[in-house]
Amino acid sequence: MIINRTSTITDKIGLLQSQEADLAKTVVFLFHGDDDALGAGSHIAERIRQVADDYGVELEVFCFGPPVEALTPRGLTLEFARDAFVRFGLEGASVISF
Repeated sequence: MIINRTSTITDKIGLLQSQEADLAKTVVFLFHGDDDALGAGSHIAERIRQVADDYGVELEVFCFGPPVEALTPRGLTLEFARDAFVRFGLEGASVISF
């Protein structure tokens, strides 16, 4: 699911509550300012991606802190951290932090 920045948190909560969760979700949370965290977290995310379909798990990687200018040209969806963490909670996601 992609949620754009212009919708309100209330809209997001309503959308999430109205949808049935078909897949379990794992979120790998990376902090961009730590090279070791980026390396280990990226490696773990890739390993989870390789088996996610086998286990019926949706994978999302949430990278906190990089400049917007570095991400938007790559076509990545941007979301405020406060909204993302509320969404993760509503989705019942398992969040792994690096």
